[in-house]
Amino acid sequence: MSVAIVDSGVNFDHPHLLCTGRGCSVEWSEGSVEAREGGFHDLYGHGTCCAALVHALAPLASLIAVRVTADRATTDADRLAAGIEAAALMFGAQVIAVPMGTETRLRAALDEVVARVSAEAVVVAAWPHAGVLPAECDGALAAALRDGVDVVLDPADAGGSRVFAEGIARPAPGVRRNFFGPSLSTARVAAAIARFAERSGLRGKDLSRGFKSALLSG
Repeated sequence: MSVAIVDSGVNFDHPHLLCTGRGCSVEWSEGSVEAREGGFHDLYGHGTCCAALVHALAPLASLIAVRVTADRATTDADRLAAGIEAAALMFGAQVIAVPMGTETRLRAALDEVVARVSAEAVVVAAWPHAGVLPAECDGALAAALRDGVDVVLDPADAGGSRVFAEGIARPAPGVRRNFFGPSLSTARVAAAIARFAERSGLRGKDLSRGFKSALLSG
């Protein structure tokens, strides 16, 4: 089972990780975006923190880093779309966690990629509020913040496309938290899906449906 972190990259030698991983970077080149293997070193720590939580909660999952940031800790719809596609096509990730998002009306590329990729992988994305993509793309599972719970379906979402999860990273007893919020909720949900996939053997749409059914049944 493999989990891709589409974010600011991952430092796999960080003390909270200390594991092997592979990945790529998504960069603008001559007016278009291109995914290139390697170059996924995290300059900001956000992706590393999310990866560390996934690793702590689903230690059997292999991690893939997809860096979609450049010289600032921000991204755009084109890089996010290319990053999700690279996670699926270049690395065969079965769970694709997107702890960051964008607000834009130029969403066609994201909609198309998420709809296509979600046939073979579960795309779970941070949903801090309405209008954030790719969490609101068809086929994505939106992860919203609710502290004090592990992972539960949002009872107000009849379509079953949104879940709540705690958004605090606790890497070790006594270690001060750094990042928190829906990004860490996304990592927690991704880890829960990975653990469920390991138990059930399900993949793609079957994995998504099975996971939601398991949440409903408690």
